[in-house]
Amino acid sequence: MFTTAATLLLKRIAAAFSSDKQKKSKFLMVIGSLVLGLILLFLMPIAVYQSFGYMESPNVDVHFDEAAFLSQLTPEQQADISAVEADGHAIADTMAAAGLREQTIKAQLIYMSYFKDSRISDFAGYAGHFYQDDFQLIQSLNYDYSLGIDYDEFINTYIFVIVDQEIRVITNKELWKWLFLVNKILESIL
Repeated sequence: MFTTAATLLLKRIAAAFSSDKQKKSKFLMVIGSLVLGLILLFLMPIAVYQSFGYMESPNVDVHFDEAAFLSQLTPEQQADISAVEADGHAIADTMAAAGLREQTIKAQLIYMSYFKDSRISDFAGYAGHFYQDDFQLIQSLNYDYSLGIDYDEFINTYIFVIVDQEIRVITNKELWKWLFLVNKILESIL
C-alpha cells in the first residue's frame, strides 16, 4: 500500500515538473544542494580528522635558568627582587596566621601590582582588609592606601592568574576539579 502511494506521488511530481522547465530546474537545484550539503556534512569530520595526522607538535625549549638571569641583574635590582620575595613570604605568613590562607594569592597579586612605589610595614593591617568581599576589599584598599585599583581590571587579572596557575598543574584526571574551580570563581564574582 505504501509503495503504491509513493509511486503515485512520484508520478505526480514528475508530471508536474516535466511540463515546466523552470520548476524542474529549481527543484533539481534544491535537491542537488541538499544532497551536496549532506555529503559535505558527513565528509567534513573525516577531512578534519585526517588533517590531524599531518600536524607536528612544536618543539619549544622553555628552560629558564634563574641563576643565570639573576647574575645579569645589577645589585640594586637583585636587592629589589629579594625585597619583593621577602614581602611575598611575609604576606603569605600573615594571611595564614589570620586564617585567610585562601586569600594569599589575591593579597600577593594586589601588593605586587599596586604597591610598587611604597612598601607596607604592617602586613597584619593589610591582611585585615581581606575579610571583606572583593568589591569592598578594593574600595577599602583604594581608600586606606590611596590606590587607584579598578575593580573590573583587578578581577580580570585575578581570574587570569588563578586559571593560569591551575592549568600549569592540571592533568586529565583533574580536569573536573579545574572546571569546578573556574565555576566557583565565576560564581563568587557574579
